[in-house]
Amino acid sequence: MPLALWPYHPGVLNRIFALLALSAAPALCGVITFYDGTAQAVTPNNFSPKYLEYAAIGGTQTYSGADLATNFTATVQGGYASNLLNPDFPILNRSAGYTLSFTVEILSESHSNANRAGFSVIAVSSDVGGGVLSSIELGFQDGLIFAQSSSPLFTAAESTAFDPVGVGFVAYDLAIFGSGYELFANGSSILSGSLRDYSAFAGFPDPYETPNFVFFGDDTTSAEAEINLRRVALTTPVPEPATWTLLALGLVGLIRRQRRKS
Repeated sequence: MPLALWPYHPGVLNRIFALLALSAAPALCGVITFYDGTAQAVTPNNFSPKYLEYAAIGGTQTYSGADLATNFTATVQGGYASNLLNPDFPILNRSAGYTLSFTVEILSESHSNANRAGFSVIAVSSDVGGGVLSSIELGFQDGLIFAQSSSPLFTAAESTAFDPVGVGFVAYDLAIFGSGYELFANGSSILSGSLRDYSAFAGFPDPYETPNFVFFGDDTTSAEAEINLRRVALTTPVPEPATWTLLALGLVGLIRRQRRKS
């Protein structure tokens, strides 16, 4: 109803609005944009604030105004990873759950090893360690998407026949909760399974034992791809139903007290 018809004192309204603002704050902070080519005409490593770092061997990156995205290819290896120098880089708490969203167009992909992909996505949660199911790496090949196994290490495991190449921009959501993950493409679930423990990897540097680590790109010498990366974002939990219940009880209490005063 119009505020002029509200039957309670304006002071009560102010307190109600304050409670609503406080309750909404976690929701407003729920989405952190790592990169958005539609908002800033820059490559991911130049996006502000800077959440992603860029490195490549034999690679190129160019912002495309026509695509509102960054065109990237690595003839050897390269891509975008967590900017570990950013003190505000978020905690990837799998117990609370989080979703890594990325909008990408894979223009081409080729590989000489069936266990490798020209475009890969890695998510390593905050509690990474030996024996902990905290990570997942997904490989995007021409014709399918698959998860990297931890035993045998880095071999193709569960997969989906969803073809990510040559189909234009696809909005992916990689949802992680507890010890499992689920991948969505344009809102439809296409792949799910268990998180992995990749701590057996003995390379240096070791991204698989780096907490709060994400990666988008080509992490193998056995495959390559050309992509247009438009957006990367992280969604963390919003207030639980119990929070809204407490809020509602608080509003009822305010209204009752105002009635007694009246």
